[in-house]
Amino acid sequence: MQFTIHHVNFTEKKTEINFNLDTDCDQDIYVSLRLRDKDIWYSIEYKDEALVKTTKDNNNYFVEFDHQVFLKQFTCLVGKKNIVDVHLKIADQYYVLKPSFDSEEFNENHEYKPLNTLAKLKPYITKGNKLAYKISAVDVKPSLGMINDSEQKVVFSIKPIRENRFFPTKLFIGERFHDSLPVYKRTIELLGNSGQYILNKCSVNGLDLNSEEQKLEMVAQYSEDNILINSTVQVDTNFESPLIKIDNFCNLKLGKSEKNILAISIKKEKINVTIKEVQTDNNLVEMNLELDSKIASENVDNIKLAFYKETKNGKKGEYFKFHELDYTKLEENMVRVNFELYQLFNEVNINNAQSLKLFISFVYNHNHYFEKVKLENPIEHKVGVGSLNLKLHGEKTLTLNVVRKQLNPYKIAILGSCYSRSAFNSQKKYFNPDYKNYFEIVYTNFQPSIISMSSDPIEFAEDKFSDLDPADLLNVQREFEKTVFEDLEEHAPDYVIIDFFVDATHGVIKLDDNKLIGLNSSVKRSKYYRNHLATTTYSIHNRKPEFFKMWEEACIKFIEKITKIIPPHKIILNNGGLIDKFFDKNNDIQSFIKKGEISKSEYEHFNSVWSYMNNFFLSNLPEAQFIDLRPYNFIGSYDHPVSPGPHHYESGYYKKYIDELRRIIMFNERSL
Repeated sequence: MQFTIHHVNFTEKKTEINFNLDTDCDQDIYVSLRLRDKDIWYSIEYKDEALVKTTKDNNNYFVEFDHQVFLKQFTCLVGKKNIVDVHLKIADQYYVLKPSFDSEEFNENHEYKPLNTLAKLKPYITKGNKLAYKISAVDVKPSLGMINDSEQKVVFSIKPIRENRFFPTKLFIGERFHDSLPVYKRTIELLGNSGQYILNKCSVNGLDLNSEEQKLEMVAQYSEDNILINSTVQVDTNFESPLIKIDNFCNLKLGKSEKNILAISIKKEKINVTIKEVQTDNNLVEMNLELDSKIASENVDNIKLAFYKETKNGKKGEYFKFHELDYTKLEENMVRVNFELYQLFNEVNINNAQSLKLFISFVYNHNHYFEKVKLENPIEHKVGVGSLNLKLHGEKTLTLNVVRKQLNPYKIAILGSCYSRSAFNSQKKYFNPDYKNYFEIVYTNFQPSIISMSSDPIEFAEDKFSDLDPADLLNVQREFEKTVFEDLEEHAPDYVIIDFFVDATHGVIKLDDNKLIGLNSSVKRSKYYRNHLATTTYSIHNRKPEFFKMWEEACIKFIEKITKIIPPHKIILNNGGLIDKFFDKNNDIQSFIKKGEISKSEYEHFNSVWSYMNNFFLSNLPEAQFIDLRPYNFIGSYDHPVSPGPHHYESGYYKKYIDELRRIIMFNERSL
């Protein structure tokens, strides 16, 4: 069935609608006015409905309803704008009313008409070409009048709106969840009506733990019939900002914004609770704290010391109570706290790093106060408790950092380059600071050559490489002595990751029959290579005719040797590959080829050789696993911690690499 609207007559008091139906209908037809539930995100749902029966003349229908139906039938219209959709209801089915006229012209010709003191109404055609109503709040601007401050309370007067003695039904002070929406996570309701509202000073409660000053706003709530709107209170342009004393620990400061909105802040007085001395003995901690003289001299109740979990919500910090500490009162303003770190976490199983702050809390005049405990002297104490690494530290305030350590991580060996090794870097956010939660690197042979690893050992003379740092020296020593397979047996990794960077791009040098050295960066950095090996040895790389046969034979030998140590399904080949594109400082995409870092022919040649090596290896060891990140189209980045280049990727590559490794391991574990 299809219903078509021919005419809508919208007056100040009522609406008349004429429509027809393209077929006969013997059932009663009702116009359904349904209020959208605007608190439901990303879908249209309804919470109230009003039904009006239509009259019929052949296939033409007519309905008339008074606008008071919106006030009487809907339980509550809240906020600046409400939408009421118009449908037809036959039995339990709903049907759309489509206009036969121009929707843009209809919307232009219909203005708002008053519904009551607080709201106005108009029909409109939606983007979906359906009839609906907008019920919008009128522009209510509550204005602050007199302020009367006394010892126990503050009385605020609100001026009436529209000169008809119309006052707020409720007045409250609230803190928004976020500046973007008038939704409040905590409110203090003021008592009273008829323009006079009382704030009891003992109700100013629950200050933010992390700020000296808490920003609030005063909201006037108006209601009439079933209309309910909230509006922030305004002040005159010549408003003077008074400071109202709440008690000995905080003040209420009033001001105004650029738009003359009343701005309220609860400003705490400075309270100093200082850790004078800290003694640590592995798991045991003892602290002596000096309380502020105000806390000792005033009638303060319910003093507590506790660690609070520190979290972030946007730019703001939020704190949640984690563990309360017992304390002993000493002479004067001193207290002593003794606790075991193990007791704080013996029943806690976390999977993410946490930060805790030490706070003191107390009650004064029925108001709750919180303050970070300060440090007189810096402290740093590290200890392991079970599966947790704890760090008690701070310069000015005490912080307890908690990081879970993996007691049984997967042991990984790397026979590869930065493509395979750099992701396992916990020191830089660019890579994976948390990789140790899953993996332990038990062995690295950096930038090895398959040809070199499968050739005969060479006597290593350490004094010839004395210009190298210890890491490079160890790498060169392994290149000479060919101990990789013995090393793998000794370290017994769960998985081995390999890549063919050196063979695909640099090759080897030949010292004697079957005595070969891979040209990794450690070898090439040495003076002995530049001054001697480079000129006295024979270079074999992928442009030499004998290279590929030599590499293929070496690859078969390598597979035979390594599979005697590591099961084939636990050998992982990393695809690698050079890149051309990279992000510059402005996040624009640039080209290493165009900038002359590498020629197009070299780029294509090296990647072609590398791809051939990968395919050859996987064809001869089909049970091996394969990490291939090419489908994700990662490129390079100017801010790579080592250097930007065709062999260094953007941060996302290294994070996805770890994800792929976890996926492979999980798949293996579930498949076996």
